[in-house]
Amino acid sequence: MSGKRPYYPCENCRFRKFTEDDPFSLLGWFWTWHTKWCPGWKKYLRTLKEHGENPPVAGDLRGVWDDPERE
Repeated sequence: MSGKRPYYPCENCRFRKFTEDDPFSLLGWFWTWHTKWCPGWKKYLRTLKEHGENPPVAGDLRGVWDDPERE
């Protein structure tokens, strides 16, 4: 896919940042649970993959990247 990737608020989400820093906190658990059903997060992940970018550190195992043993 060519062109500039669209901006998603997920890129700068404070909850996501907190989860990356402390994934076992209550907020980290809640944010991870949220990414299981959030349509915006799923679209954000698909967009990253379409533009050849690496998956985010947290919340990336949502069926977009098939190989859990990635780089």
